[in-house]
Amino acid sequence: MRDFERIQREECVQTCFQNDSPALAEAEKIATQIGNRVLWWLQTETCEPIPVIRMDFMCHRSADGKATVSLGEITELGACFLGWEEGPKEVFSAVVRSCFRLHSDRPSFEGQKVQYVAQHVDPSAHHDDNDDDDED
Repeated sequence: MRDFERIQREECVQTCFQNDSPALAEAEKIATQIGNRVLWWLQTETCEPIPVIRMDFMCHRSADGKATVSLGEITELGACFLGWEEGPKEVFSAVVRSCFRLHSDRPSFEGQKVQYVAQHVDPSAHHDDNDDDDED
């Protein structure tokens, strides 16, 4: 098991793909295809845009210019930002905008107000039509 490491593409070609840049390009292409299919599938499950998602891929150089790719994990809100300083603000602002349905072309929701409307529920007015006793 390894900790997350952020390395440049050139180092990845050298250390993980045995200096085979076409194999890494193939892995990137396959991962993109898999990712696009996952996103299309998720859109069939909800009409809401997905504010945050992380997909983990395992990529392996299988031959000269060839790679195999497996989708390992799909996660929500568990993303590691690996030194992306603006990441938490960008990502969690998108989550808040999504939760409160604040859609805007602004990168953050600063200046937008969320209006809370208190609702009073009168327990004596509660009527349950879903019971089986047929007395109401």
